Amino acid sequence: MQSNADTSAAAISARADKQTPTLLQVTLLSSWNRADFIDYLQVPPKYQLTIDLDNYVVYKTEMIMQSGCDGVIASGTSVTKLRNKYPNLLIVTPGIRPSGASADDHKRSLTPAEAIRAGADYLVVGRPIRDSRDPKGTAAMIQNEIAQALASKAA
Repeated sequence: MQSNADTSAAAISARADKQTPTLLQVTLLSSWNRADFIDYLQVPPKYQLTIDLDNYVVYKTEMIMQSGCDGVIASGTSVTKLRNKYPNLLIVTPGIRPSGASADDHKRSLTPAEAIRAGADYLVVGRPIRDSRDPKGTAAMIQNEIAQALASKAA
């Protein structure tokens, strides 16, 4: 089985001396919460109390950055901790949901404004627009929420 470091090394080698494409790795699926993580890893009960997802994401980010990637894909709830530790890290945040929308399967999602305040560089919004009765209106509403968050962050 190929490790994340092996995969990164192969991608970096193929990219050669170019700056693109930008290479990112997922830290932890946004559809997972602490219980899912514990279940997946089959952590014995006596060790479960010490598990903190945000600390795991920071650890995973350290490994990703050491492998030579340009940034990470990290769910909203981890962004603040990552931004504090890595001020210049490229962070792409999936599972973004506008205020009042269903989180669907994303257990660690944020609104666009929350993600921007936390320090996300790029937001991934899919189903709220795709599944909307008015995709164009929903996209405009999300863009407005982003613009307001950016304006208040700059102030």
